[in-house]
Amino acid sequence: MKPAAFDYYRPATVAETVGLLAELREDAAVLAGGMTLGPMLNLRMVRPRAVIDISRMDALRTISVGGNVLATGSAVVQGDALQSEAVRREGRSRCLSSDISKPATAARSAARWRMPIRAPRFRSASW
Repeated sequence: MKPAAFDYYRPATVAETVGLLAELREDAAVLAGGMTLGPMLNLRMVRPRAVIDISRMDALRTISVGGNVLATGSAVVQGDALQSEAVRREGRSRCLSSDISKPATAARSAARWRMPIRAPRFRSASW
């Protein structure tokens, strides 16, 4: 099945994304990686008026380690995380690959279920 028609946006900045979300509110879905939203669109389980694609936004693709927390941006994909210098430096044994994929899932889930996102980053692993 093909998704219902929707408007597609690919904002260049976080500020532009926030503006679109403020304007479209519950009529928008955020696309970070597409592993969850894509199939749901195809099966018409969700029918947003607009899809906001943040997957290529460099500001949301950051990975950093501070103290004992690995922080990933909401557009980080698992493959990039596993190859990042921060993860290599800290050692892969401290970061389970299943945990690394959770930030993007959390962002998509928050957008889909209209939960407020308090910050553009999510904590993915703590040790």
